[in-house]
Amino acid sequence: MEAHGRNALTLAKRNSVKGIDDVMAFSEEGHTYFLHKTRYTGPSTTVLVENAFSGDPFDAPVIIARYLASWRKKSSSKYHKVVKSLSDREAKREILKLWRQANEYGTELHAAAEYLLNGEKHVVPKHIQIEYGYKNL
Repeated sequence: MEAHGRNALTLAKRNSVKGIDDVMAFSEEGHTYFLHKTRYTGPSTTVLVENAFSGDPFDAPVIIARYLASWRKKSSSKYHKVVKSLSDREAKREILKLWRQANEYGTELHAAAEYLLNGEKHVVPKHIQIEYGYKNL
């Protein structure tokens, strides 16, 4: 299969992997993989990575409940200023919001890195520039 549907194709075309890239494709729209032109319905990359490492899966509410008192007590904690004057319910909501934002920022930063490594122009969103100190690529 020809490389298509990716953010940037330069490296994919230059470094195709025989036996994989000729049978596998990725569509950015819907973040969908195809194997032999059929939509792949197996486990996601996230699930495969989680299965590769032992231990408990990340459970945000459990983590927040476990560490909230510590975050409030320790002024050096990353989350101290966020949670110190909030109720437990409000603190949980704010921490979850921060974690969702971090996830979204990471995805956007990954896309910016992909464009950069492929030598393609890309406008980095302003909030990503501020967060990570990046300029337009």
